[in-house]
Amino acid sequence: MNIKKISAAVCFVAVFAIFGIAGSADALTISRDLTIGSSGSDVKSLQQFLNNNGYPIASTGVGSKGYETMMFGGLTKAALQRYQSANGLTANGIVDAATRAKLAGTTSTSSYTIAQLQAMIVSLQAQIAALLGGNNTSGTTTTTGSPYITSIEVTDGGDENYIDKGDKIEITFSEAIDPESINGELEDGDTVTGITYGQTGGVSVTSAGKLTVKNIATFYVGDVESSSLFTSKIALSSTGKVLTITLTSGNDVEITDENFDTAAQLNGAVTDLNGNEMEADSEISDPDGTFGGPTGGGDDGDDEIDISSIVVSDGGEEDYIDIGDVIKITFDTPVKPSSINSDLDVGDTVTNIAYSEVGGVQVSSAGKITVKGIATFDMGSVEESGTFTSKMNLSANGKILTITITSGTDIEITDEDFSDATQLGGYVEDEDGNEMEANSDVDDPTGTFGGNNSSDDDDNDGDGPTIESIAVTDGGDEGYIDVNDIIKITFSEAIDPESINEDLSAGDYTTGVLYSEVGGVQVSSGGKVTIKGIATFYMGETEDSDSGTFTSKLALSSAGTVLTITLTSGSDIEIADEEFSETAQLGGYVEDEDGNAMEADSSIDDPTGSFGGGSDSDDGPAIDAIVIYDGQDNGYIDEDDYIKITFTKALKASSVNSSLDAGDYVSDIVSDETGGISVSAAGVVTIKNIASFDVGDVDEGGTFASKIALSTSGEVLTITLTTGSSIEITDEDYGTAKQLTGVIEDEDGNEMQADSSIDDPTGGF
Repeated sequence: MNIKKISAAVCFVAVFAIFGIAGSADALTISRDLTIGSSGSDVKSLQQFLNNNGYPIASTGVGSKGYETMMFGGLTKAALQRYQSANGLTANGIVDAATRAKLAGTTSTSSYTIAQLQAMIVSLQAQIAALLGGNNTSGTTTTTGSPYITSIEVTDGGDENYIDKGDKIEITFSEAIDPESINGELEDGDTVTGITYGQTGGVSVTSAGKLTVKNIATFYVGDVESSSLFTSKIALSSTGKVLTITLTSGNDVEITDENFDTAAQLNGAVTDLNGNEMEADSEISDPDGTFGGPTGGGDDGDDEIDISSIVVSDGGEEDYIDIGDVIKITFDTPVKPSSINSDLDVGDTVTNIAYSEVGGVQVSSAGKITVKGIATFDMGSVEESGTFTSKMNLSANGKILTITITSGTDIEITDEDFSDATQLGGYVEDEDGNEMEANSDVDDPTGTFGGNNSSDDDDNDGDGPTIESIAVTDGGDEGYIDVNDIIKITFSEAIDPESINEDLSAGDYTTGVLYSEVGGVQVSSGGKVTIKGIATFYMGETEDSDSGTFTSKLALSSAGTVLTITLTSGSDIEIADEEFSETAQLGGYVEDEDGNAMEADSSIDDPTGSFGGGSDSDDGPAIDAIVIYDGQDNGYIDEDDYIKITFTKALKASSVNSSLDAGDYVSDIVSDETGGISVSAAGVVTIKNIASFDVGDVDEGGTFASKIALSTSGEVLTITLTTGSSIEITDEDYGTAKQLTGVIEDEDGNEMQADSSIDDPTGGF
């Protein structure tokens, strides 16, 4: 194959591609910083911009042109770094103020610099080389966005004082790597065995104590008695970021003085998913952990891991320990996932855990629960003993291990009374290799498996929070449970945000909540919607008994009483027949600010609203008119501006706000409460749970606190902006108004339905 011809062809294709998109590089306005973990429509716009202007996210599949997403991950970061490097910006992979300014100032390809054109050509060369199964032989290598090693962790799995069979080396990379750059048979979430010392990932140790992971990294382990070559197996996590090398054969190397030092990453093999190659670097941190040597990082007694709480939640049948029940164990320090299960990562789930494995569940005939290698506790009296298969999830902060029972024979509870909890030693470690010790002083579990738990009743005296209402709003496509649909849960009192999510606080939100975490959303083939740890209800029937899971955003109102769950990613589930029923609140997770836990209760009202599958309430109120009045500065959305909404019939005042009466008003309504005001950077004004409309072009987004007043007739709702930063309108042009569903009711309880056919507002800001 003629490499020069390929290089020439690549350059021709690159130039053709560049001039083929001439004039298409419109300015991109982004109103906030974006980085890994960010989500939203502005992330998708950024991906589209990069894909259309010579900095592709991916050549095929997720992130490629036409398949952009709303999630900012490692591929987006790498593409952004290439853009930043070509445009004289700091290549930090963050949409910061300088990058936003550059994006907003981009007009067309006619202004591209030589550096930009070169960056585009290099990117296209890498893609074509990948398609041909070869390497970029043009002689040009880009180091921008190259993967690098963030940590090396050593675990002793064999004999103490030796580097030997069973020992593990866990290498974490800054981003997902291409499995085939390590081994042609390796895939994400999979294992390859029989790796010799001469292959990438193979291990050798010199008599000077230098350990080499072939083509990946080297480090000194200290003083050893001899040298050796090892055969190993390599496993890549499902995220593509953690490579675990386990020694499987070779001569034992005795360690006389273990002291990790002088680590370096090697170049020439490992690449990311865009083909960027890891560079040689001697500045990486020395490994943590130990091979079991005499001075290794064992537990010195100063940094013990302890269990801070055990919470039980009934997810199955009442009065039974059975499928769906959950045991949530919180540690006081982040744990090392691989010390629990070699396939476990933070923020991830491992299934099919047998009772004999760490994290497996067993119940004795005396009512003793054993979570293998982690904890034991007495739960009271049971009819029989049994074992269960389970799945485990470790939270993103590495502190919360959730064990869910997935199979096994139901065990009937005769008297539930949690006591005598003990943490077990010998398995769970922190990231420094400190091991959890056996300790019988941990607090007894809280919550319930669904039995008659007298101890919880004594503690809570029935004063835990309860769910007052669940309202569903269709924010996506009609006829589907899909992205942007909303479930709003109102509690009887302010709840402790951390009982739902460690990153949640009142008046704020947290994103990327998985279905397996509290507040995560799952829909079964039987139409059962589960809001993990909070509530369940049946929504009717899905097409072809379809099921699925969703990632969501959780927002808690400033009063701490309203939790809004917005679906942010997941496959659409088509609704065949929507009819809400059999609603229940779940116990064991949500607590009030005094630590009283919400109890399981199947007597709460069924949800109102709709996912977009239709509703029996066809005669609810509708919006007749929206009129806008300028109360302060012309050309600005600002304080004293007000929006008057006229309805076709009198509203039930409490459906708008529990403190509102006809002929009266309520002040200090924040943006995430019904009647609150938010303005997006795209110029969409949203009156929370009531209506939204386009106002035209604005210079930025923002939120406002407001005052809402309901006329004595109950038909006119006036929302006055009271606090918030002024937003300049650059081109006022009202359009695309729609009324929202799920909250507003008439006095008969009939709900307002979603409708995108209402008239556009009149008046002006």
